[in-house]
Order: sequence, then C-alpha cells, then structure tokens
Amino acid sequence: MPFGPPLSGARVVLRAAIDGDAEARRLLGRHADIARMFGADHPSSGPMSSAAAAAWFEGLGEAGCVEWVVETEGQFLGTARLHSFDDDASARYAVGFFDADRLGHGFGTEVTKIVVEYAFSELGLRRLELAVLEFNERAIRCYSRCGFRKVRHSSEVTLIDGEPYHDVLMEITPALVRQPS
Repeated sequence: MPFGPPLSGARVVLRAAIDGDAEARRLLGRHADIARMFGADHPSSGPMSSAAAAAWFEGLGEAGCVEWVVETEGQFLGTARLHSFDDDASARYAVGFFDADRLGHGFGTEVTKIVVEYAFSELGLRRLELAVLEFNERAIRCYSRCGFRKVRHSSEVTLIDGEPYHDVLMEITPALVRQPS
C-alpha cells in the first residue's frame, strides 16, 4: 500500500499522487532554507528542472511506505509518510513541505496530528519515531505540540555547510497523543 487512503483536516487534504504533482513541485522550485532543514549540504535556491521534478515524482509511493501528497486550498504543499515499519508495531514518520510561503502557518501540526491518528487507530501501531535536525526549531515545536517527546540526540553527525549537527530523535505512543483542549 504505497499511498495511504485520502485523509482530510480543517485546512489540508492528504491524498495519493496525481499527474499534476510533478509540475506543481517544479513550480515551487528549490529553497535553500527548506533544503537545509532536510539536511542538504550547501543548498541553493532556484528553479527546479522538469527532469528533477519528474524524478521526485517517480520516487513517491515506494514499497514499504504509506505516503500522501499534502495539499491546502487545492494547492500542492508537500508530502507526509510512514516508513521503516518493524515487527514491534512501530514506524518512522516524515513530513516535508516545499512551499516556503506556507511554512509557519500550522499546516505541519495539522498534517502530523492526522497521520498520528491514522497510524494508531487504523494501522494499530504502538509507536512512531522521527528524526529532526537539532537546529530545526520550528519542526521540533510542531512535533512537541502533537505529543512527540524528545528521546535522545543521534550519535551520528550530519555536516551542513561545514558544521556538524545531530538529529533529535523523538517518539510518540498512543498515551502521549495530545487531546484537543
């Protein structure tokens, strides 16, 4: 099941990829700040080629993952996925947005809550894990708001622009899910 079932929240829709997503991704281009948060070394901003967008699109929905394309107001925003499933009923979570103008508006929190609910209630998972670079404070706040807790720092280092950074490893279990206030 490479793509998960359609899911929706108040402002976002999670769905399978469609033909227009490669072009939507291309039009958003590359943003150095976003690429840096993904761990890119010496990222740059600029246009994205049709070939690069097509390659990105071909990489969606890989085996062993449950993935969604995320849109808001009918516009492509990014992707979310569950991957690295194991026999202990746990998996890893990842979300990434490519529209720099829509960062910091709570879409990540909404998507994360939707995927966490699906993982626990529909897939019967008992734990989700994620890794986020230690300087990505916006993402760490998002995950914390959704109930993830910091477990430890990774022992491995990622070099970005010549500087070493660790991942913060976070996890959530059904007991940690934040209930609406």
